[in-house]
Amino acid sequence: MSFELAFTLVSAFSIFFIGVVVYFHDRKSVTNTLFFFIALATLFWSVANYFSIVASPTEVLRWIRLVLFFAAPHAVLFFLFVYNFPSRKIIMKKWLFWLIITTMVIAMVATQTAYIFSGIDIRDGQVVPVPGVLISLFVVVALGSLLSGVFLAVKKYHLAKESEKRRWLFLLAGVIISYLLLILTNFGFVVFLDNTSFIIFGPLFMLPTIISMAYAILKHHMLNVRAVTTEILTFVILFITLLEVFISENLTEVIIRIAIFLLLFAFSIFLIRSVLKEIKQREQLEKLSNELYKANQKLKDLDQLKTEFLSIASHQLRTPLSGIKGYLSMMIDGDFGKFSKEQGGILNRVKAEVDRLVRLVQDFLNVSRIESGRLQIAMLEFDIAAVINTVVKELAPAAESKGLSLSCDSADKKVMVTGDPDKLKDVIVNLTDNAIKYTEKGRVWISLSANDKEVTIEIHDSGVGIDREEIKKLFSKFKRAKGIARVSASGSGLGLFIAKKIIIGHGGDIWATSNGEGKGSVFAFTIPVKGKLLPKK
Repeated sequence: MSFELAFTLVSAFSIFFIGVVVYFHDRKSVTNTLFFFIALATLFWSVANYFSIVASPTEVLRWIRLVLFFAAPHAVLFFLFVYNFPSRKIIMKKWLFWLIITTMVIAMVATQTAYIFSGIDIRDGQVVPVPGVLISLFVVVALGSLLSGVFLAVKKYHLAKESEKRRWLFLLAGVIISYLLLILTNFGFVVFLDNTSFIIFGPLFMLPTIISMAYAILKHHMLNVRAVTTEILTFVILFITLLEVFISENLTEVIIRIAIFLLLFAFSIFLIRSVLKEIKQREQLEKLSNELYKANQKLKDLDQLKTEFLSIASHQLRTPLSGIKGYLSMMIDGDFGKFSKEQGGILNRVKAEVDRLVRLVQDFLNVSRIESGRLQIAMLEFDIAAVINTVVKELAPAAESKGLSLSCDSADKKVMVTGDPDKLKDVIVNLTDNAIKYTEKGRVWISLSANDKEVTIEIHDSGVGIDREEIKKLFSKFKRAKGIARVSASGSGLGLFIAKKIIIGHGGDIWATSNGEGKGSVFAFTIPVKGKLLPKK
């Protein structure tokens, strides 16, 4: 295989490989696509350039015209590339873009006629093309596109930010080196000096431009060591495989080694695509992870603001409600004179609603304390049975008003535990009040049992019951079972959430069981006999 062919194929392969790598880095980018077509045009131009040197006199004109045929899109696409770079989409007006493409196609067609090169002369053993009447058209299109692209690149360099100037400068350096050499050797020497000696070096002269353009596109991607390593490794393997074609001793070896080269080239493209796809997916995952982290931090901040608002609002509401409740109690007790039976009933209903509002405010305050880690549990030794008896006496009127029986088995018991009596009382009140609220007929009863380690308190009812799937949601914030919600629209969905936090804070456990809707339910909790305060879960 001749030196000229080997030289041409190695240079052309290098240019095309770089074009493929850039394209697969971002196939949706117009800039990358334009670069790929520039590399493709350069590949065909290199092959045509070789045959224009080695072809017979009868065929050489055809190959010379093909050289210009592929030179035209190279120059025009270079201008479009610089105009569009670094945007991923076309920024040029569509009519102007298609006008330029149409002009390029016309110039390409013209190169295949006698109007650009009318024939050839043999001078001193060298083939010299004879310019036609429209050679100036090709000069305007090709040389004009190249010069316009260089001028535009200089302008963009001056307008670029400091962080972007380096890649514009690198691109300009490569372009100026390549096109000065090409214009001088492949056009000036041929047309004005009838010297074609340097045409063979055309593909080599194109490498600075291709490399500098690829660097400008992939500047940021080159930080990824894995991608760069894969691309360099595949290039070296393919380059060595291509060199083996040149040292083949017979046609059979040439065919086999070319086949191996093509297979390796296809595999290399697949490998590079796979690596780039994996890298892109990883970058997207990292981006999503960062966005999720920021969103999570924002939600935490919003949650903190909500907690602070609840705390402030609860404190501000509790003071006037306490005053209203006090005055209502005084009015009911007759401190401001006697009221009629009807008026007394209204006052009692108002007081009941105020009591409900006070409990709701207290729930919000407890939630804000829990979420901010400020829920305090005072560990005292007390009789839990006495607390249950007090709760039964306080809630007996509410049960009687619905025709329900409220009882407990702790009247004759004394069970000493260590914990916060007020907060445990709140838990028992909440569970018992819920049982009364959601039981239309039958009874509610509280059982107490104990052993050496823990105390178990169960609140039973014959009420609406709970579906098993709904039980899982009960102890979450603002969650209520569907069956319960249908019976009573009132309720904040915070009572059981607060109860769970209090019981866990005592080192105990809380749960609910039911045989299904309409079959009653049991809410139970345990606390250690000698309780100790545990960290909040």
